[in-house]
Amino acid sequence: MVAETKRKVQGRDDAVALLEEFAETDLEFKDFCGMKGVDGRSLQCWRTNLARQQPGGQPVRMVELVSKAQQPPARYRVHVDDWVVEVDDTFQSETLARLLEVVASC
Repeated sequence: MVAETKRKVQGRDDAVALLEEFAETDLEFKDFCGMKGVDGRSLQCWRTNLARQQPGGQPVRMVELVSKAQQPPARYRVHVDDWVVEVDDTFQSETLARLLEVVASC
């Protein structure tokens, strides 16, 4: 079974419109979000923050925090005859030196 990707709420106006529409239904929040294809966590966050907003206060600005997928570290290979040493950017130079000493002694 593949999880269905639901859309995030696209700003304050989108959140207000969705929440007003939800208020006019008899649906459970989860069912409403499913029917609209909206991520329930995103809309719930907006609902909570909009409820906390003071009258006359500044509008709430939501910022989605998503970590960028980290690129794998660069890889390096050293070929000497039949020997191959492979390291990445996280490899410690002292360890590499010791490893190359072992390879050189063979």
